[in-house]
Amino acid sequence: MAPCALVISPSSEGWFLPALLTRAGWRCEVISLSEVYTLSHHVQRVHQVAQVAHLADEALRVFEQEGIYDWVIPASDEILGELCTRSLINRRFLKLLPITEKEGRTHLFSKLNLSRILSRHCVPTPAWAAVDNVATALQQAEILGYPCFAKQDRSYGGVGTFRCVNAAALEEIAARLQGETFLLQQELKGKLWGVEALYWHGQLQAFAVSLCLSTISEFG
Repeated sequence: MAPCALVISPSSEGWFLPALLTRAGWRCEVISLSEVYTLSHHVQRVHQVAQVAHLADEALRVFEQEGIYDWVIPASDEILGELCTRSLINRRFLKLLPITEKEGRTHLFSKLNLSRILSRHCVPTPAWAAVDNVATALQQAEILGYPCFAKQDRSYGGVGTFRCVNAAALEEIAARLQGETFLLQQELKGKLWGVEALYWHGQLQAFAVSLCLSTISEFG
């Protein structure tokens, strides 16, 4: 029997995943608030949820009750962040995360930790700094240069990402974010490419490279 994937998708933004999984020889079930998945012949079963607050709990219930899933796919940063938070309180939610080892999941839903890990392993990234107040942000921006980005550590879909063209714009944003540590990042010019490393059971399988044609929001 073909392996089975459980896709956790709050909205319809992961609508393309069942077709991709089917083409790769997988069966697919979906947990979602959206009814769009019921229209897809690539989805064997849809577990409908009425409220987004119940999505993580329903995903865990279905996963444990059915016991047939070879792969769980959190199909949005929103649900990934929720599962990360839940796993700190209840270790059962670790089953739904793409990485279960503590050392390997520190970067999940954290822009700062991702930047730290990439820099630690000498992977080139835009220049960045971790800041938590206006004065430090302005000081670091003089080093990084303008325009630069101020990014909340844990956010999704472009929410919490701000492009600052000068010191006045950064000062305003940093004042709003003051009290939390956020990422200040250099802006790079050029085409926007998506580059992803694809792993299976901890082993690198391939790199996926794509040119970004459009975005769902200004920075998401």
